[in-house]
Amino acid sequence: MSLNSIPLTLTDIPVGKTVTVKVPASSANLGPGYDTLGLALGYYDELTVERIAEGLEFELSGEGSDTVPRNENHLVVRSMRVAFEKAGLGEFPALRLTAHNRIPHSRGMGSSASAIVAGVAAASALLPEYARLSRDQIFQIASDVEGHPDNVAPSVYGSLSISWGELGDWHSLIVPVHPTIVPVVAVPDYEVSTKLARSLIPAEIPHGQAAANSGRAALLIQSLAQAPEHLMDATVDYLHQGTVCPRWSRARLWWRICVSSNFLLSSRVLGPPSSRLRAAPRRPAGCVNSLRSSRRNIPEIFLKIVICHGASCRLKSMAKVL
Repeated sequence: MSLNSIPLTLTDIPVGKTVTVKVPASSANLGPGYDTLGLALGYYDELTVERIAEGLEFELSGEGSDTVPRNENHLVVRSMRVAFEKAGLGEFPALRLTAHNRIPHSRGMGSSASAIVAGVAAASALLPEYARLSRDQIFQIASDVEGHPDNVAPSVYGSLSISWGELGDWHSLIVPVHPTIVPVVAVPDYEVSTKLARSLIPAEIPHGQAAANSGRAALLIQSLAQAPEHLMDATVDYLHQGTVCPRWSRARLWWRICVSSNFLLSSRVLGPPSSRLRAAPRRPAGCVNSLRSSRRNIPEIFLKIVICHGASCRLKSMAKVL
């Protein structure tokens, strides 16, 4: 069902109209906040979409550009199609997509959610102003395409998100992140599929572990928002640290090095284990230098380590007619 009462046609998007969106990466399944907590990262993919006379053209660069499809199966195109239909545009316009991807694929930084949000937001920005989607509508549509909201919410709204709901009825509460907290991401040199990672989680866990994880999840929210001095305890995850991480010996070694050095570590189960580091250093560059020094003992694990300033970052878009 269309969200707009006024039908749209292809003439509502003139040839030459161009929009650009920047979408931040995200870290979801944050620590013990499995399938609910997500954090925006100040590390962006950028997408420019231009209305052209005919066809579907791609100019792709950066992460994954050699492997993603360059046709209607591209995730951005599929997401744009859903957004157009929701907005009341039944036909898909001829477009040129120019994308520079900085977010690594299948490395636990929410690359698919960022692509989906970029597609939905770009489709909205191409429409006449009266027909554009609100930020909340972008969140709903993108979460439907993704199938869950925990990566989508931080990319759309920024900061820390607490998300829940079901298809067509998603919700997210946004919590500002304490200004001293600087996320640092260690990007691994291997991929782990969501299906494989989820298969390693036990179907049942002891009552004590479930209760402990619930308590740590609540503590993590308060720690990220107002009490970062408790982050070391808050990032303990009874569900995944004892089941998923041990399956990857290199990541387990990295885990021990970080914890022994008092770095606050948060694994993400739906991606390579230990791909997420949460720290609250006053000198984040010094934190990175220390990690790089430790990494010399296990250089094969990570491709790079980057500082992601700005957990308050969120989706940005602009539209112009050339």
